[in-house]
Amino acid sequence: MLVLRCLFAWVSAVVSVEPPLPSRGRQTAVLLLEENGETVDQFDVDVTKLPPEPQHEGAALEIAVEAGEFCEAEYCPDETQSRKESAQERLERLSTKLSDRDW
Repeated sequence: MLVLRCLFAWVSAVVSVEPPLPSRGRQTAVLLLEENGETVDQFDVDVTKLPPEPQHEGAALEIAVEAGEFCEAEYCPDETQSRKESAQERLERLSTKLSDRDW
């Protein structure tokens, strides 16, 4: 049994794939797998296959893949927070640069 662990998978989006009715309606999490900062693969999985904590956009995960199929996921709250802070800092830098421009 070959299991590949990917340390930097993250939830790119959580999307509804059926009409979101109260009694039914399935959501899919789009997981982007990264290696050395580059996106190398994508898995679309039923959001209920994820632990409750990372069932949102931007969550960082460690996932297990066997024979090209998603097996399990573990939430990485520290990595999630770090990515969130990094994105906010980039946004603030861009905002500052734009406000300094002469129009």
